[in-house]
Amino acid sequence: VPLEGPPGNGLLHRWAEECQIGWINIPGDGSDLKDFIHVQDLVRVVDAVLSSPPPTRESIAVGSGKGISMEDLAASYKQRTGCDPEFGQSDEGEVFGIVDAWVLEERFGFRPQISLEEMIAEAFEAACLLYNSDAADHLTREDVEGGRLHRLRNTDSYTKHRRSSKTKT
Repeated sequence: VPLEGPPGNGLLHRWAEECQIGWINIPGDGSDLKDFIHVQDLVRVVDAVLSSPPPTRESIAVGSGKGISMEDLAASYKQRTGCDPEFGQSDEGEVFGIVDAWVLEERFGFRPQISLEEMIAEAFEAACLLYNSDAADHLTREDVEGGRLHRLRNTDSYTKHRRSSKTKT
């Protein structure tokens, strides 16, 4: 996950931003599974490991222990916004799979506090602020979760962004 750029990086945020212009780029054929974890939960795991370091230099995989296929995740984004999924995009740099979270829970008592649905809602909030700052002033989490997001495409800030993105290609 890149550390530079606007608030929120990674696939969920990238797709929420892409939805603003009408499509999302799906890596591969959509069948790959991905395990998502919020950065705040990741910090909790790091804190737990630092508080009780393992006796050896072993590696510990961090995740929620739950996976979702890229196709199912794309369907969720389409349902919220009406964006079109474009399958077959490059999956370079993506990490797929589901973490066996048993070790995290057994050794550190860790269970994720932030759900995938909350992470998606947060990504849409950030995308609205990025692309529709004037319209997003009055946008609530309920609006984002309730599908109002796709109606924001008619705002001036969306139109300006859409024009500038077309001239760059």
